[in-house]
Amino acid sequence: PIYEKYKAKTDKEVRTLADVPYGGDAKQKVDVYLPTRKGSGRPMVAFFHGGGQTGGDKGTVANITQWLARNGMVGINANYRLSPQVKYPEQGKDVGAVVQFMKAKAKEYGGDPNRVFLIGQSAGSTIIAAYIYEQDLQPGGDPSVAGVVLMSGVYRTAHQGPRRQVSQNYYGDDESKWDSLVPFGQAASYKGKMVPTLITNAELNPNSIEFEGVDLYQLLCHKSGCPKYHQTLGHNHLSETSNLNTSDASVGPAILDFIRATASDLKMKVVRAKM
Repeated sequence: PIYEKYKAKTDKEVRTLADVPYGGDAKQKVDVYLPTRKGSGRPMVAFFHGGGQTGGDKGTVANITQWLARNGMVGINANYRLSPQVKYPEQGKDVGAVVQFMKAKAKEYGGDPNRVFLIGQSAGSTIIAAYIYEQDLQPGGDPSVAGVVLMSGVYRTAHQGPRRQVSQNYYGDDESKWDSLVPFGQAASYKGKMVPTLITNAELNPNSIEFEGVDLYQLLCHKSGCPKYHQTLGHNHLSETSNLNTSDASVGPAILDFIRATASDLKMKVVRAKM
């Protein structure tokens, strides 16, 4: 794979808390990555893995939350319940449960409950988008997050091909409802609070995934103003995240810049509000 030429950096300054529950199901657990140096008020960033909504595990993407902690943030590496064991909208509910977990644990972990961010890759982006564009899943109708990073997500329904069964298993047997339940359909009809967003696509993604990211970008441009967009050059669907916590700089700096700028802007708004 393209990322093999990069050597992962060691993380001696990161402390890990493994398998912390945020719900009652065996899958509803997170690993927490904390900088060992003292600090408080850090941005809290949760990562949701890919796997087609049917597989994947937080243990395979530890490099990402190690990287977040090395950059002074509280990294939350989340598992979530999988299809076909659960159906719509349960995976979006798991995202919301992780958000509430982060806010409840902010003081304990040295984080800022008002600067909660979500990052997803592939299906992880799909379920994050399901949460931020489905007001019924949001406590009080507010997503309660400062920003999201959607990396190479799938936002439309598969009505044919190998993913059709995945759509049926998760969204139900009534195919006429699918397009309104997937993130693209939800975003089109969403009337709630919009969340600052960075959309990324890998240059070597399958065209279908590339198009869906561009389509969501265009929809949001017309709906509420264009989100940030980043094309990760030289990487495929998997290596786009595997390169994080290495010397490769094709996407990491863009994500850090987005989080830091959004968190800083939020802090300034709070200061102005108190004046």
